[in-house]
Amino acid sequence: MKCKILCIGGISQDVIFNTSKAEIISKKKNNHAQKYIAFNFGSKNSSPGVLRTYGGGALNSAASFVSFGVKAIPMSVIGDDFIGQEILLYLKSKKINKKLVKVLPKEQTAFSFIVNLPKEMK
Repeated sequence: MKCKILCIGGISQDVIFNTSKAEIISKKKNNHAQKYIAFNFGSKNSSPGVLRTYGGGALNSAASFVSFGVKAIPMSVIGDDFIGQEILLYLKSKKINKKLVKVLPKEQTAFSFIVNLPKEMK
């Protein structure tokens, strides 16, 4: 028996920047240890592997349900830009219904940049 699940939330482009060129800075703030990833100010940093993917709560949930054969529909907004168009193609390729994904004219699609360090640096 198939169900329909409405997945409400965000849809974004996620760029994961893998690097070992960062410095880890530890600081104590409010009696809690905090760690920060640092690069030299104004430096140009390269990565041996940049992963560009799509995410956000609505998309991740819908994609997970669909992969298990459960009908799921994301409800979200994206911008009327190149990334938004790529996301619509991605949804189509994954057979995820896009009828509740609203395209906002003159807006940009959400974007996140994630710096990922090797385990030995964390």
